[in-house]
Amino acid sequence: MTGTTPKPFDLGELETLPPEELTDALDNSGLSGEPKSKSTAQKAAPAEQLNFRSPESSRLREVPLDHPFDRDGKEVNSIWVRKLTGGEVEDLVRNADGDLTYFKVYEVQTGYPEAVLRGLMDEDLEKVKEVCADFFPRSLRTGSA
Repeated sequence: MTGTTPKPFDLGELETLPPEELTDALDNSGLSGEPKSKSTAQKAAPAEQLNFRSPESSRLREVPLDHPFDRDGKEVNSIWVRKLTGGEVEDLVRNADGDLTYFKVYEVQTGYPEAVLRGLMDEDLEKVKEVCADFFPRSLRTGSA
């Protein structure tokens, strides 16, 4: 666009969208501006419980803690991390509403809520995250197609 100079204009010249005569006909009653709750999220088809023939160690690993803790009256000395099924990965993505974080994946991999994982001592959290990364779903890895 060489040689063209934008023409100045008055904001009053801009047309209001939609035209004022149609604004009364708009129906925005279904738009609350609130994010979808988990109860209104789409439900996936159930997944069959499979008996995998691969070694359990390829799907499940125990992370011993340097700093065990008590939770719900029980001593926690280690955290188990597991691979997710395809259905679990799909459910995570579907229910995240565009806000999928590493910790949401870690919650499902470990069975512990984010608050507990964030409460671990730094070196224990790093060990748990390392194993979670080993089992991290391929479809969620950076650079995956």
